[in-house]
Amino acid sequence: MTDNTQAIVDKYKAQLDEWKARLDQLKAKADKEGAETRIEYNKKINELELKLVALRDKVKQMESAAGEAREKLGKGVEEAYNDLSEALTAAIKGFRK
Repeated sequence: MTDNTQAIVDKYKAQLDEWKARLDQLKAKADKEGAETRIEYNKKINELELKLVALRDKVKQMESAAGEAREKLGKGVEEAYNDLSEALTAAIKGFRK
């Protein structure tokens, strides 16, 4: 793996850890809400956690792949990364209401 690829993988891993921490904060906030709101928040949080786990798996695959396979995985990782970033941002905004 090139140094550049490792740097990209490390960046993704660090961001995933940060997002996991944000999800934990959202869970704590959801626990303080009423039953209906808590159910709605937990549903969104669970969806985000599934995306986070899937992205973490893709990053691991990318880390162990070589050549053209790594490039293809990298594109998929980037798309999943952007999707999760947008979804998490929207959820955080929605939880602030």
